[in-house]
Amino acid sequence: MSPFIERIGQYSFQDCKSLQEVELPERVTTIGDYAFEGCSNLMSFSCSGLQSIYIRATDVPQGGRGMFTGSFCPIYVPSSSLSKYKSAAYWYDYADRIYAEENIVD
Repeated sequence: MSPFIERIGQYSFQDCKSLQEVELPERVTTIGDYAFEGCSNLMSFSCSGLQSIYIRATDVPQGGRGMFTGSFCPIYVPSSSLSKYKSAAYWYDYADRIYAEENIVD
């Protein structure tokens, strides 16, 4: 068994209101469904090895300056909220890689 974290399981940090910042090492290859659901104070999420980001919130979460710095992967959001994400404060910095995800249930 590897001493390094390679996977964040489903619901791992669900409703962890005190979680404010996450920095994942490059070894992390999988983040399970709803791993950070309900982390309403999460302001910074950094991982250079991310391949894609799926955000299921139809209401655009509050963003922060440089929130995806170091990551260049596509960001998928509910199709009904695409324009809101692309124009929201700090999210507009990533507008060229925000896409509608048809499979996300609004």
